[in-house]
Amino acid sequence: MILFPGAVLGYYRAKRCLSSGEKSNYGRIIKNTGFLTLIIMIVFCIVSAMIALNDPYTGENLKSMFHLKSTIPEDALVIFIISGGIFLSAVQYFLTIAIMRIKVDKIN
Repeated sequence: MILFPGAVLGYYRAKRCLSSGEKSNYGRIIKNTGFLTLIIMIVFCIVSAMIALNDPYTGENLKSMFHLKSTIPEDALVIFIISGGIFLSAVQYFLTIAIMRIKVDKIN
């Protein structure tokens, strides 16, 4: 669900470029749109990481949510948050670009 807005933006920008005849700048538009969704995802990840790391009960909440035997150490939590944020941001970027290219290939 979190990747949906980037997919919609990629589809919309591809459709808009094709209908307005901006095909000559399409490569630049693809990169700029992918970069925009990447930046937005990074901002969301940073804000959610700050919320999770400032909450003293995050480890306990994860312990009960996943039925763990012990609390997750804060170091591991930071590693999970950073790696998850990088993964989500990369997937968002490549998903947006892929949807834009698929849309162009269907039209051409």
